[in-house]
Amino acid sequence: MNLPSAPRDAVTDLVLDAPGVAAVFPPRVADAVAGALGSVVPLVTADAAAETVQVRIAADAAGRAADTGREVADLLLARFPEADLIRVQVDRIQ
Repeated sequence: MNLPSAPRDAVTDLVLDAPGVAAVFPPRVADAVAGALGSVVPLVTADAAAETVQVRIAADAAGRAADTGREVADLLLARFPEADLIRVQVDRIQ
């Protein structure tokens, strides 16, 4: 389930529209920092200095989680071709 108060943007929508994605969650590091600060974090983060894009997803149990993760990584790579690292974590299967 998506966090109701989290901001949505075009990249998050892109990930949610990927085949087999059931939900998108904030990356764990950003989640911990936001909890400490009491703030809302984006669901998909991109660090321009490190050229890293990371996302945590829930994969649909009807499909293969590895295939879903690969699909999301391919979509993010197409969106951020300059990224050095695309990190997709399958956090749940639901």
